[in-house]
Amino acid sequence: MPKEKSKVGRLGEMKHFSATLEANSADLAHVEVSRTAFADVVTRAEEVVRQQAAFAAAKQQASQELMPSSGRASASPPCSASR
Repeated sequence: MPKEKSKVGRLGEMKHFSATLEANSADLAHVEVSRTAFADVVTRAEEVVRQQAAFAAAKQQASQELMPSSGRASASPPCSASR
């Protein structure tokens, strides 16, 4: 299987691995502490990915809100300063 390079792809692989560890936790009792720590890391990574998506959406929304403003500003005549 080729190694995933995108953040979302790697997160998917991590989630799959975490789920596999969880499913086999009875057989892997000797790594329970590490398994739960890894599950916590995966959960936090999911939260960060959601935050990044929300920030990107907010940035895009702000940019779209600025577009009409900048369009109106460029359509108005330039201000002339008196000397």
